[in-house]
Amino acid sequence: MAETAQPQKRMPGWCLPVGIGCGVVVLLIVGGCGALFLVGMKKIKELPPYKMSLDLVRQNEQAVEALGEPIEGSIAMQGDLKDTGLVGNADLIIPISGPKGKGSMFVTAIEAGGIWQIEALSVQLEDGTIIEILPAEGVPPEEPPAEPWPPAVPPVDTAVGAEPAV
Repeated sequence: MAETAQPQKRMPGWCLPVGIGCGVVVLLIVGGCGALFLVGMKKIKELPPYKMSLDLVRQNEQAVEALGEPIEGSIAMQGDLKDTGLVGNADLIIPISGPKGKGSMFVTAIEAGGIWQIEALSVQLEDGTIIEILPAEGVPPEEPPAEPWPPAVPPVDTAVGAEPAV
Protein backbone atom coordinates (compact mmCIF):
# COMPACT_ATOMS: atom_id res chain seq x y z
CA MET A 1 0.00 0.00 0.00
CA ALA A 2 1.43 3.29 -1.01
CA GLU A 3 1.43 6.15 1.40
CA THR A 4 -0.25 9.19 0.13
CA ALA A 5 1.13 12.52 1.27
CA GLN A 6 -1.37 14.66 3.00
CA PRO A 7 -1.50 18.17 1.66
CA GLN A 8 -0.10 20.76 4.12
CA LYS A 9 -2.61 23.21 5.42
CA ARG A 10 -1.51 26.76 4.92
CA MET A 11 -2.49 29.71 7.02
CA PRO A 12 -4.65 32.15 5.22
CA GLY A 13 -2.71 35.20 4.05
CA TRP A 14 -4.42 37.55 6.53
CA CYS A 15 -3.42 35.70 9.78
CA LEU A 16 0.15 36.97 10.03
CA PRO A 17 -0.64 40.68 9.56
CA VAL A 18 -3.59 40.48 11.99
CA GLY A 19 -1.43 38.69 14.59
CA ILE A 20 1.32 41.28 14.29
CA GLY A 21 -1.23 44.11 14.47
CA CYS A 22 -2.79 42.67 17.65
CA GLY A 23 0.66 42.28 19.21
CA VAL A 24 1.52 45.90 18.45
CA VAL A 25 -1.77 47.10 19.99
CA VAL A 26 -1.13 45.06 23.16
CA LEU A 27 2.42 46.44 23.42
CA LEU A 28 1.14 50.02 23.01
CA ILE A 29 -1.47 49.54 25.73
CA VAL A 30 1.02 47.97 28.16
CA GLY A 31 3.64 50.63 27.36
CA GLY A 32 1.10 53.43 27.80
CA CYS A 33 -0.02 52.09 31.17
CA GLY A 34 3.60 51.76 32.26
CA ALA A 35 4.35 55.32 31.20
CA LEU A 36 1.32 56.66 33.10
CA PHE A 37 2.39 54.72 36.18
CA LEU A 38 5.92 56.16 36.07
CA VAL A 39 4.67 59.71 35.55
CA GLY A 40 2.31 59.29 38.50
CA MET A 41 5.03 57.88 40.70
CA LYS A 42 7.39 60.74 39.82
CA LYS A 43 4.64 63.18 40.84
CA ILE A 44 4.80 61.63 44.31
CA LYS A 45 8.22 63.23 44.81
CA GLU A 46 6.57 66.63 44.35
CA LEU A 47 4.01 66.12 47.14
CA PRO A 48 4.60 68.41 50.16
CA PRO A 49 4.69 65.61 52.79
CA TYR A 50 7.29 63.74 50.72
CA LYS A 51 9.48 66.77 50.05
CA MET A 52 9.22 68.23 53.56
CA SER A 53 10.03 64.97 55.33
CA LEU A 54 12.97 64.17 53.03
CA ASP A 55 14.37 67.69 53.62
CA LEU A 56 14.13 67.16 57.41
CA VAL A 57 15.91 63.80 57.17
CA ARG A 58 18.69 65.34 55.04
CA GLN A 59 19.20 68.00 57.76
CA ASN A 60 19.43 65.46 60.59
CA GLU A 61 23.03 64.72 61.66
CA GLN A 62 22.28 61.16 62.85
CA ALA A 63 20.57 60.25 59.58
CA VAL A 64 23.38 61.75 57.50
CA GLU A 65 25.98 59.90 59.59
CA ALA A 66 24.14 56.58 59.21
CA LEU A 67 23.17 56.84 55.52
CA GLY A 68 25.77 59.21 54.07
CA GLU A 69 25.14 62.02 51.63
CA PRO A 70 23.20 62.44 49.44
CA ILE A 71 20.11 60.83 50.95
CA GLU A 72 17.60 59.93 48.24
CA GLY A 73 13.98 58.89 48.52
CA SER A 74 12.31 56.18 46.48
CA ILE A 75 9.06 56.53 44.57
CA ALA A 76 7.99 53.09 45.83
CA MET A 77 6.23 54.38 48.93
CA GLN A 78 3.53 52.65 50.96
CA GLY A 79 0.75 54.08 53.05
CA ASP A 80 -2.19 56.38 52.81
CA LEU A 81 -2.40 59.90 51.40
CA LYS A 82 -5.58 61.96 51.18
CA ASP A 83 -5.47 65.49 49.81
CA THR A 84 -8.52 67.57 48.91
CA GLY A 85 -6.53 70.74 48.36
CA LEU A 86 -7.59 72.32 51.66
CA VAL A 87 -7.47 69.42 54.10
CA GLY A 88 -5.63 66.15 54.04
CA ASN A 89 -3.56 63.62 55.90
CA ALA A 90 -0.69 61.30 55.16
CA ASP A 91 0.70 58.19 56.82
CA LEU A 92 3.59 57.09 54.63
CA ILE A 93 6.52 54.69 54.61
CA ILE A 94 9.13 55.85 52.12
CA PRO A 95 12.29 53.86 51.35
CA ILE A 96 15.42 56.03 51.53
CA SER A 97 19.07 55.35 50.85
CA GLY A 98 22.49 56.90 50.87
CA PRO A 99 26.02 55.75 50.06
CA LYS A 100 26.42 54.14 53.51
CA GLY A 101 23.08 52.35 53.85
CA LYS A 102 19.33 52.10 53.45
CA GLY A 103 16.30 52.65 55.61
CA SER A 104 12.65 53.61 55.70
CA MET A 105 11.19 57.00 56.51
CA PHE A 106 7.93 56.93 58.52
CA VAL A 107 5.91 60.11 58.01
CA THR A 108 2.70 61.37 59.61
CA ALA A 109 1.44 64.69 58.25
CA ILE A 110 -1.75 66.74 58.15
CA GLU A 111 -2.98 69.49 55.87
CA ALA A 112 -5.19 72.33 57.05
CA GLY A 113 -6.12 75.30 54.89
CA GLY A 114 -3.85 74.04 52.13
CA ILE A 115 -0.78 74.04 54.40
CA TRP A 116 0.96 70.74 55.22
CA GLN A 117 2.60 70.10 58.58
CA ILE A 118 4.74 67.09 59.51
CA GLU A 119 3.51 65.74 62.85
CA ALA A 120 5.88 62.80 63.30
CA LEU A 121 8.93 61.65 61.36
CA SER A 122 11.36 58.83 62.04
CA VAL A 123 13.85 56.74 60.11
CA GLN A 124 14.37 53.03 60.64
CA LEU A 125 17.73 51.79 59.39
CA GLU A 126 18.36 48.31 57.94
CA ASP A 127 19.78 47.12 61.27
CA GLY A 128 16.55 48.16 63.08
CA THR A 129 17.95 51.35 64.63
CA ILE A 130 15.31 54.07 64.86
CA ILE A 131 16.24 57.74 64.50
CA GLU A 132 13.54 60.12 65.73
CA ILE A 133 13.68 63.13 63.40
CA LEU A 134 10.50 64.79 64.64
CA PRO A 135 8.82 62.93 67.50
CA ALA A 136 5.04 62.73 67.60
CA GLU A 137 3.46 65.74 69.34
CA GLY A 138 6.89 67.40 69.53
CA VAL A 139 7.72 65.56 72.78
CA PRO A 140 10.86 63.39 72.83
CA PRO A 141 9.93 59.76 73.49
CA GLU A 142 12.00 59.62 76.71
CA GLU A 143 10.36 62.65 78.32
CA PRO A 144 6.75 62.57 79.52
CA PRO A 145 4.72 65.76 79.01
CA ALA A 146 5.27 68.35 81.75
CA GLU A 147 1.55 68.68 82.58
CA PRO A 148 -1.44 66.65 81.49
CA TRP A 149 -3.80 68.30 79.06
CA PRO A 150 -6.50 69.40 79.65
CA PRO A 151 -5.56 70.66 83.11
CA ALA A 152 -7.57 69.32 86.03
CA VAL A 153 -10.63 71.43 86.83
CA PRO A 154 -11.54 71.78 90.52
CA PRO A 155 -15.01 70.48 91.44
CA VAL A 156 -17.75 73.09 91.55
CA ASP A 157 -20.46 73.11 94.21
CA THR A 158 -23.76 73.63 92.44
CA ALA A 159 -25.67 74.76 95.51
CA VAL A 160 -27.13 78.28 95.33
CA GLY A 161 -24.85 80.81 96.97
CA ALA A 162 -22.08 78.29 97.60
CA GLU A 163 -18.48 79.36 97.32
CA PRO A 164 -16.33 77.44 94.82
CA ALA A 165 -14.08 74.78 96.38
CA VAL A 166 -10.40 75.53 96.31
